[in-house]
Amino acid sequence: MTSKVCKKDVLQAVILADDFTTSLTPSQNIFPSILMPVINVPLFDYMIETLIKSKIQEVFLYCSSHVDLLKKYVKEKDYKGTTISLIISDGCSSLGDALRDIDTKGWIRGYFILIRGNTFVNTDLKTLLNAHCLKVEKDKGATMTMVLRNFGSTKDSCMNEETSLVVSDKSSNKMLYYTKLKNSEKKVKLELNWFLDHNEIELDTCYLDTHIYLCSPSVLPLFADNFDFQTMDDFIRGVLMNEEILDSRIYWQQLDVEDYALPITSWKAYHMLTQDILRRHSFPLVADAFSSEKNFICMPQSMVAK
Repeated sequence: MTSKVCKKDVLQAVILADDFTTSLTPSQNIFPSILMPVINVPLFDYMIETLIKSKIQEVFLYCSSHVDLLKKYVKEKDYKGTTISLIISDGCSSLGDALRDIDTKGWIRGYFILIRGNTFVNTDLKTLLNAHCLKVEKDKGATMTMVLRNFGSTKDSCMNEETSLVVSDKSSNKMLYYTKLKNSEKKVKLELNWFLDHNEIELDTCYLDTHIYLCSPSVLPLFADNFDFQTMDDFIRGVLMNEEILDSRIYWQQLDVEDYALPITSWKAYHMLTQDILRRHSFPLVADAFSSEKNFICMPQSMVAK
């Protein structure tokens, strides 16, 4: 499929209402990750604004807990031409099981955007998906593109637990190795063939996984055929280790500097997101952009809420 065909297709996104790996107790016992209030606005509302502006036509919201609450919330909203469909599966406990269930139901017909429900994102998702389609034109085995944010150093920040090592081909951004770095980890084994098979490689620890993934149609069958893929990290590691057998490759793309994305992986990350929204780093996705929030004073992007 070419990028031209991608543009003609119905643009689809899959949102996982629960992230499955994030522990934000006690709130997750009350509502799913996607309804987490951020400055009195549910995370889902911010996400929907981004999806509408990105001209995403169909959104599938995968629900495995708090189903009645999500049904009621979706029913009460107006989505301005974007269709929201709920996929319900009580008791699903992992990202891998959720995607295998989605594959079984057959609702996804082509390229799609996968968003984990704990992420805040302000970017043009359609442009990102088209960029992934261009990668497929050059490499038919391009199964997924990870969207990464250049976060700089995470050493002394609240996101230090999310520090990752990304090894990739510099010219194409084809990923060769990806892992979350542990604080106790002082050494990383580098494979000799990375240097022998590529003219230039990049090793970076400044990138943050935004929990946004641009997926080819092969992603769901790969999960369906490999039951040991329970998390996204399992999937990435499995594809990179068995690249030739699966005939699948993973790429990455950097989020534009003027855009914003942050997954709420901890209460520290939640606090950081709240402060960034108040300081308008996420503009135009700020609290006063929502008509229901009457107590916020509208300010230009250059000003800071105090």
